[in-house]
Amino acid sequence: MLPDYRGRLILVAEDEPEVRNYLEMALRCEGYGVETAEDGEEALQCLESGMPISAAFLDVMMPKCDGLEVLRAVR
Repeated sequence: MLPDYRGRLILVAEDEPEVRNYLEMALRCEGYGVETAEDGEEALQCLESGMPISAAFLDVMMPKCDGLEVLRAVR
């Protein structure tokens, strides 16, 4: 079971591990819950899973499915 972040769960979709880890660390330090994805397909799986994600950071250029494709699918 996920902890209750009270509407503060953010998805970080980034294929570069250094950038993804930095964003995760920075957001956690500010009190946010963070779910990460390495590519667009994984980001879509997270968004479709029913997790209470409030916001998403989407890299524009990712393998399998880029951030704009993820955005189009969500909209």
